Amino acid sequence: MKKIVFFVLSLISLSVFAQQSDTLYSYTNIGGKEVKKLDKAVNIYKVYRGDSTSWVRTTSDKNLILVKKETFANENLSVLNGPYIEYQNGKINLFGSYLRNNKTGLWTRNYPEGQIMETETYVQNILNGSFTSYYVNGKIMEQGNYSEGKMTGEWKLFGEDGELKSIKIFKDGVLTSPNTNAVKMLNLTPPQFPGGMKVFYQYLGRNIQYPKEALKMGLTGKVYFMITIDKEGKPKDFKVISSPGYALTDEARRVVMNSPRWIPATEDGKPVDMKQTLNISFSVN
Repeated sequence: MKKIVFFVLSLISLSVFAQQSDTLYSYTNIGGKEVKKLDKAVNIYKVYRGDSTSWVRTTSDKNLILVKKETFANENLSVLNGPYIEYQNGKINLFGSYLRNNKTGLWTRNYPEGQIMETETYVQNILNGSFTSYYVNGKIMEQGNYSEGKMTGEWKLFGEDGELKSIKIFKDGVLTSPNTNAVKMLNLTPPQFPGGMKVFYQYLGRNIQYPKEALKMGLTGKVYFMITIDKEGKPKDFKVISSPGYALTDEARRVVMNSPRWIPATEDGKPVDMKQTLNISFSVN
C-alpha cells in the first residue's frame, strides 16, 4: 500500500504545494488503491510543507483518528528526516527522530495509557547508548547500554518495588558473567521455541516471502531485531536493531509476530516476559 501511495505522491510537483493550498489529501482502501471519497477510505494521508526544507505526512484511519506523523527531507517523501510519531487510541505510542532515513538520538515508547514503557538510543539506525524499560507504575524494570547494536557492560533488572534483582555483564552482546558479589542472582531461564531454534528457523524458511520491492532493489542482508516473549509465550514489541531496508524489516516482523507460541521464560519457576535478540538473513540464490 505504501509503495503505491509513494508513486502517486511522486507525481505531484512542488508547485502544487505553493498554489491555492499547501496541503494534499490522498485516500486509500485495502490494497493501496487510491479512492476519491472519504467514506470508502481505509487510510487518509495528509501531506503539507513543514518549513522551507521539510514535508510532513500524517496518516489517519477512516474515522480521522491520527495514526502516524512523519517528517521528510524531500518532496517525494522517500527520505525520513526529522520527528517521527506513532499514535495509539489518540495517544503517543512511539516518538523519535530520523536523520536521512536513519533512526537517531533518543526514542521513546509508551504504554497505551500514556506512561513511558522504554527509552533507547540510536546512532545511524543502530542501537548505541542507554536503554531503560519501565513498569506501568513508573519504576525502572531494566537498565543497560548498547554498543553497535549489542548489549554491553552491566545490565540491571529491578522488581516493581524498585528492588535490584540481578546484574548481568555483557561483552559484544554475549553474557559473560553475573556480578554475584553485588546481588543474588535469580533462577532465570530464557524463552524457547518449541523444538528449539533449529525448528524456529525451519518455520521462517517455510513462511518468509521475499518482498518483490526488495528483489527489484537487490536488497540482501540480515535484519537484526529484538522481541519480547510474554509470559503466555506470545511474541510482542518487535524492535529493529539494524536492517538493509524497510521491505525486509516488514517481512521479518510479519513472520516473527505470527509465529507459534514460545515456551515462556521463567523466573524462580514462574513465567515472565523476557526480551530475545534474533536475526533473519535474506539472500538471493
